[in-house]
Amino acid sequence: MLNYKIAELKDLYTVQKLAAQIFPDTYNEILSSDQVEYMFDMMYSIENLQKQFESQTFVIINNGDVAVGYLSIEQLSQNSFNFQKIYLVQNMQGMGLGRYIIDIGLGICSKIAGKSDFFIELFVNRHNKAVEFYKHIGFKVIEERDFHIGDNYYMNDYIMKLKISKHENNLL
Repeated sequence: MLNYKIAELKDLYTVQKLAAQIFPDTYNEILSSDQVEYMFDMMYSIENLQKQFESQTFVIINNGDVAVGYLSIEQLSQNSFNFQKIYLVQNMQGMGLGRYIIDIGLGICSKIAGKSDFFIELFVNRHNKAVEFYKHIGFKVIEERDFHIGDNYYMNDYIMKLKISKHENNLL
């Protein structure tokens, strides 16, 4: 049975363990193995996860008592949020769980935004198969970015955005 929990600081080890499994599966076909390793070390050391935890809400997705995915949300303003990380183990993909994770994030953001409309943005590698999923659920590509992350590596992303209008009954 699917469930989720808002992560506590101690849960960052679970996020790191999931990332060690998911990150290579997601990026090995898109990026060089050296870049995948560089990015993993940069983003998923416990020290860096602790820094991210200060400004992001981490959510762990469970199937029963087994962690299978995670989401992190950064609040940019009262009605603007960035989904920093949306990841699911490969053997659980294609079963509607991506939408489940997005819906959890939208619910969290909706509570913070109150009665106001709000926006969700995310950055996704332009070659990631998830681009089509995000488009399917209503995200629009608003920009491309090539963001230098060090060591001659770049994140070649689409910036995608979704508006949630509480007055039009979309998604919520």
